[in-house]
Amino acid sequence: MAMIGEANGADMRTISLIHVTRIITVVTIMPFYFRFFEGKTIVTTFLNNASIAPLGGTEAIILLSCGFSGLALGKFLRIPAYPLVGPMVASLVVHLLGFSHSAPPTQLIAAAQIIIGISIGCRLSGLTFSTIHWTLLAGLGASLMMTCAALFAAVGFAQFLEVDSYALMLALAPGGVSEMGLIALSLGVSIAYVSSMQIIRIFMIVIASPLVFHLVMRRHK
Repeated sequence: MAMIGEANGADMRTISLIHVTRIITVVTIMPFYFRFFEGKTIVTTFLNNASIAPLGGTEAIILLSCGFSGLALGKFLRIPAYPLVGPMVASLVVHLLGFSHSAPPTQLIAAAQIIIGISIGCRLSGLTFSTIHWTLLAGLGASLMMTCAALFAAVGFAQFLEVDSYALMLALAPGGVSEMGLIALSLGVSIAYVSSMQIIRIFMIVIASPLVFHLVMRRHK
């Protein structure tokens, strides 16, 4: 969203602050809700990666090819946020077709997240609380509304859809894939379901946001 916003002339610092507020709010609310309203305890545990094949030379080449080919194709097709969406779609196709069963090393993913966090954090230099408090309040308000909507939707539709209500809550919550996946792991609900729904949510937002933005801007001209 930061990349899409910057590409459309938005203030990246504002976008980053709102999304940081969103993540913190959701990650705080969900365990609190499960503990005090559902009587569940979020425990610390570790993900078993036994189902993920070790990353060998061939698998590494396949994943690198997904990255470079997805990047090039996404740029050629002018896909919104193509550095992210292009490789993601390429990796999705390769894994669904069974050509690869591996994931990048955890250390590499952590390093990438650190680099992204630092690059976004550097753009917030010079800000003070007196200049950003309204942005933080806007992010908090939006996060609370989205989280409440997700919880109400999950309670209302879980039985109709014949899915676990806890899994549906985490699947619809406006949090991150890793964050909601870890909470799902702690609750013993389907990580695959929660992660898949979160990825679909992110993918739809990344694709739809630029289209909605241009539509709204066109109507205001």
